[in-house]
Amino acid sequence: AMQFSVPPIIIENVPKPATQDEFCNDPSLRDQITQATNGMTGTWTMNSCSFNGTVGQINMTLTTPYFSLPYSATYTYR
Repeated sequence: AMQFSVPPIIIENVPKPATQDEFCNDPSLRDQITQATNGMTGTWTMNSCSFNGTVGQINMTLTTPYFSLPYSATYTYR
């Protein structure tokens, strides 16, 4: 399978999470990912998630009846 990148997406007025748990368990994060993948639906599995107070990294896999799509994103809070 071929991987592709998208240009950075800027989302403004999002409060910075206080902890890794808050970042990794934010339900709006999944909504943002779904929007970024043009609304593809299936079962999302979080493979890894980290947050160091400024940068968050998430790795997930979307599994549909037809394919599996790995997804990773980096969130930088200013």
